[in-house]
Amino acid sequence: MARWEKGERTVQYLIGRGRLDSFPYFDPAAAPITESDASWAIEKATAAVSGVKALLAATPPGRFS
Repeated sequence: MARWEKGERTVQYLIGRGRLDSFPYFDPAAAPITESDASWAIEKATAAVSGVKALLAATPPGRFS
């Protein structure tokens, strides 16, 4: 799986403290994607966006620049 540079340290910090969920990587080409997979992904993405919004609202300006 590809790595990212910007934000990786922050994401790893939040995962390590239980503030973000992590899940194992899987290759979607290896198995068909079901409707429940899509629903789960949408649910997790929505929760992540809500969490980021809350984090940004509570963070002083310039903190993550």
